[in-house]
Amino acid sequence: MTRAVLLSVKPQYAKALMAGTKTAEVRRRFPDFRPIFYPDIRPGSVHNTYIQILADLGVVGFALLVALIVTVALRVRELLRRLGRDHELWPPAWTMSLGLLLVLIWSNDNPLFGGEVDTVIPALFVGALAAIARMTSAPLL
Repeated sequence: MTRAVLLSVKPQYAKALMAGTKTAEVRRRFPDFRPIFYPDIRPGSVHNTYIQILADLGVVGFALLVALIVTVALRVRELLRRLGRDHELWPPAWTMSLGLLLVLIWSNDNPLFGGEVDTVIPALFVGALAAIARMTSAPLL
């Protein structure tokens, strides 16, 4: 059991996960279920992108992620300010910025997988926001 998995659960459950007693009832009820899906057998992720990146890439990798998030947030905020609420592209830009915020919240409870919703949608939204910035001659992204 990795430390990252133990960081992602409540402290009172950590000992039960290590001992295997937390999943004993589930194993008894579903004997044909694949053992790899139990967190005490082979933990693959911690179901929290931020803790996973911190555990995998360390403080430097996590700091780079935070810098990326802050940079995109500041540029999107500046784009929305430049557009103003009266601009025809403000509603889609606002919607995409809320979508990016939703993905940040989503990542708190889900692992980061390549090619999944948590990576494809932000890439599409950031690309679309960059296109809006170029179309309005306000290249920020």
